[in-house]
Amino acid sequence: GLDLVEMQLRVAMGEPLGLTQDDVRREGHAVEVRVYAEDPEQDFLPQAGDVRHVRWPEDARVDCGIDEDSVVTTDYDPMLAKLIAHGASRDDAFSKLDTALSETQILGPRTNIAFLREVTSHPVVREGRVTTTWMEGYLSSRPANPPQPDDVTVAVVAAAEAAWALLHPRGRQDPWGSGGSWRGLGRNVTHVVVRYSGLERAVVVAGTGPFVVDGRTVRASERPGADGPGFRIRRAHDRDNAWWECDGETVLALRSREWFGSADRGRWLVWRGTQHEIEVGPAERRADAQGAAHLEAPMPGQVIAVRVSAGDKVVRGQDLVVVEAMKMEHAVKAPADGTVKAVLCAAGDQVQRGQTLVDFEPS
Repeated sequence: GLDLVEMQLRVAMGEPLGLTQDDVRREGHAVEVRVYAEDPEQDFLPQAGDVRHVRWPEDARVDCGIDEDSVVTTDYDPMLAKLIAHGASRDDAFSKLDTALSETQILGPRTNIAFLREVTSHPVVREGRVTTTWMEGYLSSRPANPPQPDDVTVAVVAAAEAAWALLHPRGRQDPWGSGGSWRGLGRNVTHVVVRYSGLERAVVVAGTGPFVVDGRTVRASERPGADGPGFRIRRAHDRDNAWWECDGETVLALRSREWFGSADRGRWLVWRGTQHEIEVGPAERRADAQGAAHLEAPMPGQVIAVRVSAGDKVVRGQDLVVVEAMKMEHAVKAPADGTVKAVLCAAGDQVQRGQTLVDFEPS
């Protein structure tokens, strides 16, 4: 119940502290976590991009630096918010913290929200037995656990992409878009290719809204809790039909505005308990680079060094390009012995996450 900041200011102005140690009472327990724009599944690399949707919990203190339509840049530390939960006991505080994290929604840059829930539910953390070396050991034994989209998530993305295609028809020069809605399977049938976790899958979408995908009906929906506290959704997002209903569940799906600088690359951001990223459209295939690996920027930032040239022979683990962002440097390394086929960036370039920097051919 003491305002520590006020007390510090008063002492700095020469006023007496005004209390003794005996006046300080401990009441309950508090625990804080810091929400970062980072990817725990890729060595906690910082992330950047548009914040498309935000919802904060009701029963926790939130010190935040973002709101909807904020832009997380590469110029600053990637911390987005601090969440603090208070309870009568340690167990109570951690239970309230887990609820608060489950109610926190940030759609846009990848965040560590799911990782925070994972760590704060661990018995070692709950019981207060953490040491300075515990996290290092935990991370080394922790299996990679990226969130995997299920059939409902995929169905919503396929329907949303079909709706997007109706609103943004392709040019007459495109043979796939110039033949009207007739298909061999009937009228108003669209094929959407979705890609996630290294998989590529063709999905059949029937209708023009509502849509039928794999036997599921997907329709545009009103956002849940439209008038309730905690939601900060702009009306412009509502007009984008961001909310979808599938199997009685409401899912948020927004087409990314950032993917190599263009939404036309086709990446959907989906909130369904956690953030999923699903690309649409066949993967780019380059006939001149069969067998080559396209080494990509692991995070958005600036190229500060290019250490190879086309034709160079390199060995596994050798630094090829160095990217800097958010006070961190990350080297893109050769995945094996081989040859640099092409260098597609230069020192000083600003690059996006996933942008190809080097074409590499293993030996």
